[in-house]
Amino acid sequence: MISHPWVSAAGADRRAIPVAAHDARGAVIEGVIDLVREDPEGLVAVRIALADGDPSEALRAEAVLAAEALADATGKRVRAALLLA
Repeated sequence: MISHPWVSAAGADRRAIPVAAHDARGAVIEGVIDLVREDPEGLVAVRIALADGDPSEALRAEAVLAAEALADATGKRVRAALLLA
């Protein structure tokens, strides 16, 4: 388990949230948001990843896609965040 205040403060209902979205070609993309937080600006979809140094563009794109899928599903403003371990 990752030791971080965001993780320890999250209830079980805010972890491992399954999401699905359509890409530009109409294909269904499925994934899991590791953690969802709520702050005054809206929701934050957190992707927890193992990475040395800067995260890859693919990892960043995955986090953004998950946030967009959550925004579509909830109708709320959602930001993407990466938590590197």
